[in-house]
Parts: sequence; structure tokens; C-alpha cells
Amino acid sequence: MSSRFYSKVIRYIALVMIIYSFIPLAQRNMELFIGLVAAVAVLNVNDLIRYRFLTMQSIAHQVSFLFSLLCIALIAFFQDTIGTEVYVIYLLVELIVVPKKLPIFLIAVHFTTVFSVEMLQFDFWHALRHELISYGLTLLTILLFRNLMIEKRRVEGLNLELQESNQKLEEYTRKIEKLTITKERTRIAQELHDSMGHALVALNMNLEYAEKVVGQRPVEIKTVLGKTRELTRQSMNNLRQAVKLLKDDAVPNLEEALHTLFDAFQENNHVHFALSINVSDELMDSKILTLQELNVMIHNTINVQN
Repeated sequence: MSSRFYSKVIRYIALVMIIYSFIPLAQRNMELFIGLVAAVAVLNVNDLIRYRFLTMQSIAHQVSFLFSLLCIALIAFFQDTIGTEVYVIYLLVELIVVPKKLPIFLIAVHFTTVFSVEMLQFDFWHALRHELISYGLTLLTILLFRNLMIEKRRVEGLNLELQESNQKLEEYTRKIEKLTITKERTRIAQELHDSMGHALVALNMNLEYAEKVVGQRPVEIKTVLGKTRELTRQSMNNLRQAVKLLKDDAVPNLEEALHTLFDAFQENNHVHFALSINVSDELMDSKILTLQELNVMIHNTINVQN
């Protein structure tokens, strides 16, 4: 429950205590009883209007507060009870705790009103001694409570700022991570482009040379084909490493991928063979199968028949 709810409870308890203290007056002085009950009703209506419809620290709000102070002072003059003292303290709490800036003038008016009622009931020196002690301690307690509330709001504000800063930091961290990954992938792609480009140029030159001397120099053709195979192997290794860094994904369906690979090989090279695959279910899991493992499995599990 909020502090406003408890504030309302305390105010209504004080009003009930005040009205209850009027009951003995009904037998002695009915006019005074009716007048005090009417004053309590007016006080309650004025407070409800101030709390619900008037803006804090506005002129209308200050006038309404002074009117409530006047009503409770009038009631306390005729019937000073615990209820009136609680209500006086309640008004002082409203005056100090709620506003962001202390209304020094209204606090002075509040003290003057309470002191005047006390002086009219007793005498100047009695009122001075009583109010300096009781009012001073009450004022000090409320000011300490106000400081605690201010500190609490400050800490809550700092916690909120800290949460927002943490959220922004997490967003920045994710952005930096994405930028770092993108930059690294770009670098790897550039290196792959350069290495593959050089390898393909050399491979193309070797194939052109082999095409020209295919019927004249069989020994050199064998050497050229060996170099070509080595260039192809190195390029494939570089490609595997780059792909593994760029995207650490495995082959989604091993059997389908192998059939696609060898069907394309048959179409391009006119070589006919039968493909037989025997792979365990564990290795078929795409989460543990990499391109390097796929290359090893191709050599270990495929039976090519001419």
C-alpha cells in the first residue's frame, strides 16, 4: 500500500477521535457541539478539495491549507484533544514532506497559529516552553523523515539511471560484437578472395599448358596435373577454414549433400559410379559434423565403382 493510503487513514482516525471527544458536549452545550461538528465537516471537505483538485504550491492550495489550519485551531481552542494534536501534526507533515521546496512562510504561520491557541488557553510563558519543546521536537522529526524520503527518491533515481545505463551498455556491447564479427568476416572473405584468386590463376595456366602439350609431352603432363591437384587441395583447405570461420554451420543433410555432389561430378566428367554411404546416426547430427569431417568421411565411406 502507498504512503498516501496510510496518510488518509491517519487523517480519518484523527477526525473520528475529534468527533468522539465532542460527545460529552452534547449534553452540556448543544450549540457548541453542533458548531464544532460543522467545523469538522467543513475541515474535511476543504481538505478533500485541496488533495484532489488543487495543484501543489499554487495560491489556491496555500489558501486551502491556511483555512484548514484555521479550522483545526478553532476546534482546538474549544476542545483540545489528542485528535486535534494529531491533526495539527498531520498538517505539518503535509507542509514539509510533500513539497519539493520547504514553504518557510507557511511553517511560520503554522507555528504562530499553534502557539497562539496555546497562549490563549494558558499564558505566554507556558505556551513558549511547551511549544519550544514539543513543536521543536516534532518539527525536527518531520525534517529527518523528509531527508530520508529525499534520499530514498534519490537512490531510486540512481538505480533507475543505473538500469538504463546497463541496458544501453548491453545494446552497445551487442552492436560492437556484431560490428567485430562483420569486420572479421570481411577480412576473412578478402583473404579468401586473394588466395583463391591466385590459386585459380595458377590452376588455369597449368590447365592451358596441359591442353597444349597433352599429346606431345606425357611426362610433363603428369607433373602439371600433380601441381594442379596440389593447388586444388590447398584451395579446398583454405575454403574449408574460411567457411568454418565465417559460418560455423554443418551440412544440414549429409546423405543428400553427398548425392548432389557426386551427381554433379558424373554430369561434368562423364564418369559413372555407384555411391554407397554407411554413416552412423551420431555423425549425421548437423551440430557435430563439420566440413573437414565431411571430407574425411567421403574418403572413408564412399565406394566408387567404374
